[in-house]
Amino acid sequence: LNTQNKKQIQNLKKLFAQGTLLGMNAARTSLLCAQRESSASPERQSRPAYETLPRT
Repeated sequence: LNTQNKKQIQNLKKLFAQGTLLGMNAARTSLLCAQRESSASPERQSRPAYETLPRT
C-alpha cells in the first residue's frame, strides 16, 4: 500500500464510524419518539404539552 491508499482507507474508516454513529443516533431518536407516542394516551395528546406535566 502506498500513502495515497492508506489515506483513503483512513478516510473511509472515519466516514464509516461517523455513519454508524449517525445511524445509531437516528435509531435511538425514533425509538424514543415511538415510546413516547405509545405511552401517551389519546386524551393526553389532545391537550397542550404543558398541561400533561405533573403539577407540584
